[in-house]
Amino acid sequence: MEGYSTVDCYFQYREEGAEWAGTEPESLSSPGGFSADLSGLAPDTEYECRAVGEVDGTAVTGGRRPFVTRPDPETAQVEADNLRLFYEEEATGRTAIAQAEVENVGGGPSPPITFETTWYDEERNEVETSSTRLETLQPGETWLVQTTPQDVDDEVIGSVTSTTTVEGEPPAPPEQFSLTESGLRISDVGAEVTGIVENTGTETASVEAIGRVFDGEGHVVADSRASVSDVAAGDTRPFSATIVGHRADRITEAFDHGVVLNRADR
Repeated sequence: MEGYSTVDCYFQYREEGAEWAGTEPESLSSPGGFSADLSGLAPDTEYECRAVGEVDGTAVTGGRRPFVTRPDPETAQVEADNLRLFYEEEATGRTAIAQAEVENVGGGPSPPITFETTWYDEERNEVETSSTRLETLQPGETWLVQTTPQDVDDEVIGSVTSTTTVEGEPPAPPEQFSLTESGLRISDVGAEVTGIVENTGTETASVEAIGRVFDGEGHVVADSRASVSDVAAGDTRPFSATIVGHRADRITEAFDHGVVLNRADR
């Protein structure tokens, strides 16, 4: 703005459709850059901003620039990658398997995650959708998810796409329950994460146990919920979280397990 000794420079910013907010003005007496720190913005949210120069009530604005704030470091941030399709030869024929890596890169446990697969034939005609679910993924963990077609001949499968959805609430540790022991049991019909919980509180209460299974590289391969109801104060109660189907077929004696306790009132 030529002809003026100083210009008040600041930024305006907003979420889409909202009113503009402004930073504190900075007076510049010569051409050059300026900057401002923004605080109080919502995490993982798209904003737009623009630079403003103002003299004697006359303002000149620059072009709008979009930006997205960082996710809340205390919440889950789930990302899916490395989707691939492969086949396993079995006695009953060929099985098509879609596999991907779903990682929690955030700072908190995730809500339930649904991984949905769309299957196509060689001509790219959609032939089926199927899905699988994980109850929670802890920070830094990766779910090595696999799905298979349910109602179509695996021989016709030529390609696959996927979507990942995170909905609900993450598990919340109960104050009055503790895990006293746990184990992984494998049978002809599936796999079970078993254990015993103890009510260390002063009132009868219920709890959920999420049994989790890890492969040899530490990837989560499956989990399952088990409800434990009306445990009296000071008592213990066994639980069994059962995993069946293709998820159970992957589990071997060499795999590890874990348990996450969750408040039953969520």
